[in-house]
Amino acid sequence: MRCELRLAVYQYKQWELRELQQEASQWYSENIPLNEYLMRPVFKHLRNDCQSYEILENLEEFLMDNRASGNQEPQPILLCGAPGAGKSAIQHSLVHTFRNSTEFQLVVPKENNNSINKSRDEFWSDVYNSIINITPLTLQRHGQQVVLDVLRDFSSRFLFLWDLNLQDARNRLPHMDRGTWVVSYQGVPEISTSYHVIKVASLSETQVCQVLWSITDSEEHYNQVRNCYRHCDYKGIINTPDMVRIFDNVCLGMAGCAPFYKLIQTYINNKIDLTEENEVEVIKLGQKAFHMIQGNRKYYSAECLDDIQENIYRPFFQHSLSRGYYFKYQVVEDYLAALYIVSKPRTACKLWLKQATLFKRVFQIVCALWCKEDESLHKNIEYLKEYLEKFFDICKGKTMKIRNRQAVHGDNSMGDSAGAGNRDDEAMKVVCDNRKTKKQRNELAMEVDNNNDGKQNQRKNKQETKDEKNSSGEKKNDKVVEDKREDDTGQSFLRWVFLFKIVKEHQNNPVILELLAEMLACKNIWHFKCKLLSEEIIDNISLVINYVQLTRALTIKLEAGPNVTLLIKLWNMLCSHHRVCLEADVHLVVHHTERNWIMHEKELARLPSMIAQTETPLHITKFVGPLLCSDTPQFLRCLCMRKLEVLDVSVYNLQSMQQVLAHQHESLEIVSVSVNLKVEEQIIPKGMQVQLSNFQSEESKAIRDLKITYFKDFQRLLDTFEPPDFLQSLKIYKVFIHKNFKLDFSRFTGMKSLFIRFVQTERLPPLSAGGQCQDKMEIDNKDHLSLMLPLDCWAFQLVTNLYLPVNLERFLMRNLTFCDDSRAPLLLNKYWTTVPFQRLVLLDTNLSLSKFRSSLNSKMVEEEVTKSMKKCRIDGSPGFIQDVVKHDRLKEQERIEKRRHKPKGKELIITTAAQFCRKCLYLSCSCSFSGINYGSDTYEDLVSLVKEMYTFEMLNVSYNSQDIVVRKDMCGDMQVQCPIPSLNDKNVECPESVAELSQMLEAMALAQIICVSHTTLSHNGATCLIDLIREKKRRVGTVEPFRLTIFSSFYHESSISSAEVQYSLFMKKILEYDCLQQFNFKCDCERKCHSFKRSIKKMIFFNDTLLQRE
Repeated sequence: MRCELRLAVYQYKQWELRELQQEASQWYSENIPLNEYLMRPVFKHLRNDCQSYEILENLEEFLMDNRASGNQEPQPILLCGAPGAGKSAIQHSLVHTFRNSTEFQLVVPKENNNSINKSRDEFWSDVYNSIINITPLTLQRHGQQVVLDVLRDFSSRFLFLWDLNLQDARNRLPHMDRGTWVVSYQGVPEISTSYHVIKVASLSETQVCQVLWSITDSEEHYNQVRNCYRHCDYKGIINTPDMVRIFDNVCLGMAGCAPFYKLIQTYINNKIDLTEENEVEVIKLGQKAFHMIQGNRKYYSAECLDDIQENIYRPFFQHSLSRGYYFKYQVVEDYLAALYIVSKPRTACKLWLKQATLFKRVFQIVCALWCKEDESLHKNIEYLKEYLEKFFDICKGKTMKIRNRQAVHGDNSMGDSAGAGNRDDEAMKVVCDNRKTKKQRNELAMEVDNNNDGKQNQRKNKQETKDEKNSSGEKKNDKVVEDKREDDTGQSFLRWVFLFKIVKEHQNNPVILELLAEMLACKNIWHFKCKLLSEEIIDNISLVINYVQLTRALTIKLEAGPNVTLLIKLWNMLCSHHRVCLEADVHLVVHHTERNWIMHEKELARLPSMIAQTETPLHITKFVGPLLCSDTPQFLRCLCMRKLEVLDVSVYNLQSMQQVLAHQHESLEIVSVSVNLKVEEQIIPKGMQVQLSNFQSEESKAIRDLKITYFKDFQRLLDTFEPPDFLQSLKIYKVFIHKNFKLDFSRFTGMKSLFIRFVQTERLPPLSAGGQCQDKMEIDNKDHLSLMLPLDCWAFQLVTNLYLPVNLERFLMRNLTFCDDSRAPLLLNKYWTTVPFQRLVLLDTNLSLSKFRSSLNSKMVEEEVTKSMKKCRIDGSPGFIQDVVKHDRLKEQERIEKRRHKPKGKELIITTAAQFCRKCLYLSCSCSFSGINYGSDTYEDLVSLVKEMYTFEMLNVSYNSQDIVVRKDMCGDMQVQCPIPSLNDKNVECPESVAELSQMLEAMALAQIICVSHTTLSHNGATCLIDLIREKKRRVGTVEPFRLTIFSSFYHESSISSAEVQYSLFMKKILEYDCLQQFNFKCDCERKCHSFKRSIKKMIFFNDTLLQRE
């Protein structure tokens, strides 16, 4: 009966939704213009780093592929492009494409930007009201509350189109966690990990001609316009449909190739007669355009235009019945706003600083208008300077201090300038240290292991080396502070394309060039990204650098992809400005992947050769990227590399590898080498030796990180390293087990850290009873096939043919999916007992919790367990510990000191892909389906493991699966996470009636961080659970503040409001609990549709909205 009722309610809501869709569709057809494409836009899907892209064949299909499904919400989509590229028209087209479709149950266009800073409830209220306002008939039939309920229930299936003209894409806008969002963005973001970035590509010259053919009325007219276009000097500006139309309208009436602003001016003059009276009206219209741009708004109401003559604004506007008037071409709006600024500079130039990014094109036009007369330019140069300082994010106060200091000590005091920079570094270091101290106060009680391919081990190596070598450590710390300062203060110059647009219009105007040079001189860092440059841009930048007078130390960052042609041109240009760049530090970074460098091998080989032959060198302090220097043996010893501090390279041939590993210089601090030999280089010549530089001496301050991709004859390469004592750490990737597998590290007595990452075995043949695998597996190259052993042989072969160095301290292996309950104990028994590790990490195993527990209780730790049991006053047998007395937790300062100065001790960390039954959601289960039995682990095993782990005298021990986490950190704090599907309001009141709940309370009593998932607790049940845990903790020792997280499906898709939570008894109780350090109550769906949090500072948040401060 209940199911039938739910079905009826669902069908009724679906019917209401169809009514909403039909009425909204009718409104869209009448009020949203449908612009036909003169040419279908080209869409580029940019990668997260915006360094590369792929062409989208169909934007509509992309939206459907990335729409919300179930509880998973997709990333919002950023629709970016130049002004006038057609972003708004594209969104209008999407409205008409999907307004009657079944792919999205409702299309919701949104144009105001007043919702950005609102709370979650206010934000979604605005969204829903925008739909209600255009569907009055449905609202009248069903009532507002019913309509709102339908919108809330189905909003995850909506398409939201927000014509926002966003300016900052670094962080995702809040509250966009339902449905599929498409947000417009002006320009192209430097980097965005929060959005799918879709760029509306600019028109190519061929496409411009195709558009001209579409809009011209005759072949003769087309030929004339195309001829003008071919001889035009600013083709780069005529790259949007708007600009092509304007060019077609005015180009035949222009004399020669006039400046860009003349193009717009001629267009306006053709539309209206510029009498004295009309000029006044045009300025009034420009004032309105200025304020609309400043407010990032698009539509003008009829009342707004009442005081302007109709014959003035009508030629430039289009009209929408629902929204009002808007400019046909944005560039006309920008030009009119520029006319207003020129007429009222004192007033307007204060206001445009508040939205400098939106006035980029307006500034170019204003600059051009003022540059027509020298007197006008000199009179208004300060306004241009103020805008550039704002747009380029230049701190005026800091600039003045440096200039004053330079004036006191003399213009040629380069050393004093560098000293000032060092003093700034020291001051910033104090600030950063204060921030760090504040951050440490708020640190979590538990450390978190980062499974990032051994980077944590690398950091530990570096820290120990720093402690031993004080001078080196201080210098590296300063370097870290400098990098942080760059990010925090925005002293990096990136806007070369904007600078180029200004320079191109004013190449012969020394006043403008000097002004731009002054802006460059105020920046600590010049950051060049070759993907944004062209040869023409580089040539124009050179004109500005001619005028630069440096006032501070300079860092030049050069970034490129594997095609380094533009990078080489940029390098030569900078070398030609030896006066400016001589003392600069150069960071050269070439981005590449494992494969894409191959197509550009010749260009990459030219780069070190060109650097080595530079006569007036730039000093490279950081070099990152692929290094092909086999034909340039002098590269690492050339003048440009004599101040090198960071060398992070990938090498693909033996000669380059030999040069890099043998290189040693007093300035080197970090050497990271990734070796991935080409197939033809994997044949190791007899008698070959690879000389290793000595980074262990007291004179050396460098740290070497060596990564090598495994191949069949890897051991032969390993045997060539001399002397073996100089190799301290090694990482090996893509290891596979074959018939002649052998890894012998016994000769490397100085090795402290070893990391082995096996190939991902998801595509390998399944486990077999034995024998040779019949399927040939490709290992990186079709020319080199290797017959792998079956997976059930891997663990045995690994144990018998892997020989570790005697002094190894940290050993990590990853992708151990071949290690299940029958094979993982081989590794533990072999390496945990025979090698004196400080840290053993086995990641991605298939080890069950019960088998992990039995391994810990084996003979290898028997003495340790017995000793710990006596120390903690434990009664009972080691098989199942009945009673544990909890010891007092370390004081906060003691925990901070212990983490800051990590003591020596044994660490064992295991991660596994094992999971509980997805059918019944219980840990202890007897379900069997698809041939898989999930019932081997029990809650009794889990509780016993928690108790036993708590007693171990180990620095760190951790078992982490997809559903269960049991961990003890170096401070003795326990973390326990597990699923308890039987945990509901009824059972929490009588926990003794449910075996697993009663058992888990025993484990929770010892834990500092507790997380229970897959429950059906309400807020009331959560408070009961807190009381139970507090009582259990009191029985085993003192009650210290703990952290509790509850995942529950009780409030899934509920309509509970912030006001209901704010004034509830639940919130009052949570605030009163002294036993809670932090509390989270969340829905267990992917998007966490119900989220309540009490922070460490007792601040209350509900669905990301702050309800109460401390």
